[in-house]
This record gives sequence, structure tokens and C-alpha cells, in this order.
Amino acid sequence: MKNDITKEEVLWAKKQVECYSILHSRYEEYAEILKEVLNEITNRYAQGSLVQVRPKSIQSFAGKIWRKKNLVRDPCNEFTDLCGGRIISPNRNGVQAVCDFIEKNFIIDWENSVTIEQRLKPSEFGYRSVHYIVMFKKELLEDSEITISLPDWIFSLKAEIQVRTLLEHSWAEFSHQLVYKKSFEIPRFWQRELSVLAALLEESDSKVLQVQEGLKRYVASYGSYLTPKQIRREINILQNVLEYPPKDIETIIEIGRLATACGDWQLAIDTLEPFNHTSNRELLMLLGTAQCNLYEAEKSKSPEYRKGQEYLSKSLNLKKPDPATLCALAGTWRDIDDAEARKLYQQAFELDPKNPYPLYYYVDYLIADAKDLSFVPAIQPILQAAYNESRSLANSRLNLPWNYFNMGKFSLIMNKPYSAVHMYAKAILFSTTQWELILAERSHRLIYPVRDKIEGFFWIERLLILGIALKFLNKKERIARVKPFASKPENKIKAPVRIVAGGCSTESALKLEQYQNTVIHAFKDFSGTIISGGTKAGVSGMVGDIQKVYPNRITTIGYIPNLSDIDTDTRYKDFRQTTGNDYSVEECVQYWTDIIASGISPENVKLLGVGGGKIAGAEYRIALTFGALVGVIQGSGGEAGKILTDPDWKDDKNLIVLLNDPATIRAFIGSGIPAIDKKIIEKAAERIHINYLEVQNAQEPKKKEVSPSLKDWFDLPENLKESNRQQFLHNFIKIFSEDYLIRERKPDEIKIIKFSKAEVERMAEMEHGRWNFERVLDGWQYGTIKDVDKKINPSIVPWKELPEKVKNWDRNAIKKIPEVLAQIGYEIYPKSKKEKRKTKT
Repeated sequence: MKNDITKEEVLWAKKQVECYSILHSRYEEYAEILKEVLNEITNRYAQGSLVQVRPKSIQSFAGKIWRKKNLVRDPCNEFTDLCGGRIISPNRNGVQAVCDFIEKNFIIDWENSVTIEQRLKPSEFGYRSVHYIVMFKKELLEDSEITISLPDWIFSLKAEIQVRTLLEHSWAEFSHQLVYKKSFEIPRFWQRELSVLAALLEESDSKVLQVQEGLKRYVASYGSYLTPKQIRREINILQNVLEYPPKDIETIIEIGRLATACGDWQLAIDTLEPFNHTSNRELLMLLGTAQCNLYEAEKSKSPEYRKGQEYLSKSLNLKKPDPATLCALAGTWRDIDDAEARKLYQQAFELDPKNPYPLYYYVDYLIADAKDLSFVPAIQPILQAAYNESRSLANSRLNLPWNYFNMGKFSLIMNKPYSAVHMYAKAILFSTTQWELILAERSHRLIYPVRDKIEGFFWIERLLILGIALKFLNKKERIARVKPFASKPENKIKAPVRIVAGGCSTESALKLEQYQNTVIHAFKDFSGTIISGGTKAGVSGMVGDIQKVYPNRITTIGYIPNLSDIDTDTRYKDFRQTTGNDYSVEECVQYWTDIIASGISPENVKLLGVGGGKIAGAEYRIALTFGALVGVIQGSGGEAGKILTDPDWKDDKNLIVLLNDPATIRAFIGSGIPAIDKKIIEKAAERIHINYLEVQNAQEPKKKEVSPSLKDWFDLPENLKESNRQQFLHNFIKIFSEDYLIRERKPDEIKIIKFSKAEVERMAEMEHGRWNFERVLDGWQYGTIKDVDKKINPSIVPWKELPEKVKNWDRNAIKKIPEVLAQIGYEIYPKSKKEKRKTKT
């Protein structure tokens, strides 16, 4: 075999290796310094990245000079990778951040560097690493935050830095070694398989980034999964962590985010300001936002406010402008220089027309400038696209409450007022700080010049006022804030309050007849105020019937628009008129205004929903927003059915599905019995449970091993203890409804009465209704097979559908009431005629 390696080539190679052997120790030192620098870069800009640095080994150098012998004559000076560094980032965002830093702070040999765009054609997939050939420059120490000392000799040497994602690294580890460095030709079959794999890896990289970015934005939407109390706890934990050095910039930013989420501007400033020299865009944006919000009241003349604007401007100038930072800075110019604010919002919008954030504010200025809505049809496609984007983000629980505010604003401008109400209501529900609602108020105020041309403008205005009052003001401040808008401030509504909403048209009245007796019966034990629509049709007419049946214990109030031909139900005790010329959401926001102005907490308000159209749908959602319990009757249709499938509302903890069962709805409505000493309640509840155990253990002694409800009182789950407490409290209602009273007696004076069969039956049905309501309130559902873990129970049905065996459990519990009360020192006795008359009034 012919040997094509000459003696001269061997001597040349030996000389080159000897030369590199002398330089190798210097490149080992170079590698140590480069590794330290790259570690500091990744700690600041791409946390979680792996850093690998090594000098080229003498053996590797010897191999490479033979492969490149026809291309180079002086390898020691011509090779650019005698020191090589590699940064492996979890995702492409990290890759981009590192690349940005390298390009700004190193001298790049662009002729010998390779970017993704240079390496791959548009139709190709494959090895995507970015390869930079770099030299250190002294400005690295002056212009960046790197604090590592560099020796003078290092500035004359080159190094290669590869930047890639983890998945790209996986590809490189086998393809680069197996394919790129081999001299044989890969068969077409395997070329195709490798291309398929490369495409999958590239797609996976994109998906990793998409999921990671989505989760990052979700985590930052604290209001979607944390209460203000939980946010404070997270802050305390992170502050504790920061006591241990070194100060981690990501932890500092996280505290800044959390402080911003709860509107604690001083905490945000105290945490972030020591790091204001940083080149981290988010930190500067959070700091600038906090600074401007803290000094908002004196912004026109405050140097501290200007300082906040400077932080935002610095953040904006770090890289190419981005919509979020532009909008944050624009917001600081509102009411100071609206022309500047408008310009910045416009710039943000033009950068990303699909981004709902700048459009939300920019459209305010378009309307304010035009004082007209004639241009809206022309931008309808843009508004709809922004709405759709906000909808998609909200579905992913991202950037809340802002995406709901976006959808509310866009719906309002596109003349969809009821959709606007739904979205603003949800935004209020997700708001964790007062400033979020204040910003929404300011935005709303900008379109005030066209208020009369936007249906629903005043509904939203009042909703925001009520939202701030209920969520962020104490009782005294709340009343003062809302009282000027009350319809009859001198005539307060009395608690407890029940709202009855649903279909009120003539057509609805026919459909709702089947619920009439059930709803009337549900108020048998109730004393308080009922609010409804005030007419004779549908549910409003039902409320008139309730007033007629229970004339003395109930006060009905009808909220009606300013119509001359309205057919009011004169059985109502009170009417309150709004300014609208037809029934709308205005009546709803007015009765909530009056409730709050009367000092009533939403905890003392319940809404009963029976079918209904778009107005009722808004009533249901507004009541949920303000924290009232909303019970819709199963099968009543209309908006009562729709809300149960609405992704925004169906899982709300205060939304209850009520069986079309008189006893269950009666339990939901409640009674308003006087407060009872907690010690008495606890003793009675324990006694009820002991009696239950005696019956169950006698019937099925082995069941105790598997059923939580058969544990001793001390080990009983808290929700089951509460069930026994509620059963005892409800006993007072049941006894009261059968014309009995309870009094405390000495043990030897107590006479244990015996209820009649009819009394037992009526009270047992009431007890089952109470149990039904309690179950659905706790998230249980009907199912044919009981499953405690999944909260499924076959007994969640109306009384008439209950098996006799289960009915007997309730009957036996009722029969034991006199005995249970006697065991804790109470006696049941019949009402006198005088007491019966008093009960009716």
C-alpha cells in the first residue's frame, strides 16, 4: 500500500505539536479564567445553564492538524479553538440572553464565527449551536457587571464559545461526533432519519420554551392562585432565604413581583433599589413601577416620581424596546403629559399590533382624541384579534386580572355590553390590589366623552367603584364611598338579604310556573329582605307571592327602571327606581350599591337563580364577584344553566347547583336564627355523632374500619364535625317550623316530648334538604355508587326519590332530637297561642 504521508509532513506536525505543548499550560490558565467569566454570565442571564470549558488537548491538537493540514500552515496561531467554552441553556431564551451579552462585551471574529442562520438553510434542520470566536476586551470590566480580574496577556488570545440548548446539545453529542467528524458518506436512509430527528428536536426546543414561558407568566399571575395572605407568606419565606449569601438576583426579582402583586410599593423599592445598577430589564421595570406608584399623589412635582420614570427609561434602553416596558413608562405620563403617554402606547402597539396590552390603552386615546366612535368599525378586526388573544391567555390563567380587563374593554367598545360586564366582573374577582382597579378606573375615565354612545359605560363605572369598596376598604370607608350613589340612603336595607333573579318576561312566566310553589315554600323560615325585579311576571311575580304568603317577616324591594308603563307588583313593600329607560344591569348595580351603603356584608347575601336571560346572567356573575352565595336551580335552563358550563365561572366556590327540591332550596335560603353559644353547639354536635355511631355500629359493626364518618368524635374529619354542628343548628329551624320552642331546664325537670308521625316526616324531609345543600356546598355530586374521594353520593336526590332505608336514617335522627337536647340540658315544648301569633309577625 502506498504511504502518502511524507517525511517533511511528519517533521512539520512534530514541530507544531512541540509548539503547542509549550503553549498548553497558558491555555489551561485561559480556560480557568474563561470558565469563571462564563459562570458569572450564566448566573446573571441564563440561570440553570451548564458551563463547560477546556483547553484543546495536545492529542486533539495533533489529530486536528492532520485533518486541516491543507488549510493551515501555522496551527498554533491560526486555530481559533485552542481554548473552547460551551454554555448549555435549558431553553432558547437563555441562549439568546447569553448571545446578546457575548456580542456586546467581547471582540467577535465574525469571519470565523458561525450562527444558526449561517449554518442551516431555511428548509434544513440539524446542528444549531452558535459558535463564536472571541477575544476578551478591556471594556468587559468597565461596561458590564463582571467583576473578574483579567491578566494583560489574555487579550491577545482567541477562544471558541459555543451556545446551545440542552436538546441541541443532545443532538450535537452524537451527530457531530458520528457524522460531522467522519469521512464516510451517510446512507440516504439514515440521512432522512437524522433529519426527522433533528426536526423533532427543534420543535421540542420551541415547545420547551413555550411551556416554560407560559408557566413563568402563570407563576407571575399571583392573583390567579394565591390569596393576599399567601402572597405575604411567600414574601416572608423569600426574605428569609435572602439572609444567606450570596444575594440571588432572581430571588430579589421574585420578591419585587410579589410586592407588586399586593401593592406594597415600599417593600418593592426597599428590595430592588440596592440593585438599581443592574442591567436586568425586569428588575428595573418593577423598581420604576413601584417608585412611580408610591409617589403617585405628588407626581407632577416629585423628584422621586421622576426617578421611577428614569428607571423605566433605563430598562427600555437596555435592549430593543418592548411593548411591556413602553406601556409601563407610558402609564407614568398619564395626567402629566398625555401626548407623551399616547405616543408611547402607539409605539408599543406598532411594535406588536397583536398584543392586547398596548391596544387596551391606545384605544382610550384614540377615542378621547376623536370624541367619537365612528372609527371603531374600521378597527373591529384588530379589537377582535386582541380579544381572542386575551381569551387564550386567560384560559391559560396568564397575566390576570389584566386579560379580563382587556376583554371587558374590547367588548364594551365593540358594543357587547353584557360580555363586558362578565369580563370586568371576573377581572375584579382576580384583582389582588386596589391599584389594579384604580388603573382600570382611569382607563375607563378616558372614554368618558363618548359615555352616552357606549351601552354599559355606567354599569362598568359603578362596578369598579363597588369592587374597590368591597375588596379594599374597611366597613366605614366602604359605606362612605358608596353612599352618595345609594337610591334611598336614609332608608337602609335590613339584613339578611336574599336576591331572587331569573326570567321575568311573560314567556318566562309560563315556564317558571313549575318552580312557583317550591320557591314560595323555600322562604317559609326566612326573616329579612328579598330583592327582585318588582313586576308581576316570572320570578319577580314569585317574590310578590312570597310577600303575600309571609306578609310580616319579609320586606320585598323591587328595583325598576324609569318607565311610565311598567306593570309593577303592588304587593312589594318598597320600590327603588333607576335612571335607565328599560330593565338592564343598572338595576343590579343599584341594588348592590344600596346593600353596601346599608353596611351589609356579602356574606349575609344569597342569590337564588331560576333560569333567566342576559340580565340574570349578569346578576349571577356580579353576585359571585362580590362574594355572595349563588344557588341556581338545576334544570331551570337559561342563564342558570349556562353559567354552570361557563369556563370562567363554573368552578367558582360560591356557585351552588340546587336540586329542584323544596327542602334543599329551603335549606339554601335559611332562616336567620339567633346566635347560639358555641359550647352548646359543640356539645350537641358531639352527642348527635355519638348517637349516630350507636345506630350504625349496631347495624354494621365492621364498617368503622373504612368509613371516615364512623370514627370517634376526636378523630372525625373537620368537615364531618361541621356537618353535625349544622345539623344541630338546623334542628332549631325544624322545631320552630312545627310550632315548638326550646328552653334550658334542670335535668330532673325536662320532659321529653314525642313528635307525631307527620311532624317527623316533615322535619326528616327538611333534614335531608339541609344535608343535600351541605353536600353540594362542599363540592359533592350525585352518582350511583358512593365514592368519598371523588365526592360522589347516590343520596343527593330529592326526598321523594330517596330509598326508604335512607329516609329512616333522617326519621330516626329527628325522633332523637328531644333526647339529644335533654342530654345537654334543653327541653322542647309547644308554643302558646301568643307565641304562635308572634311567630307569624
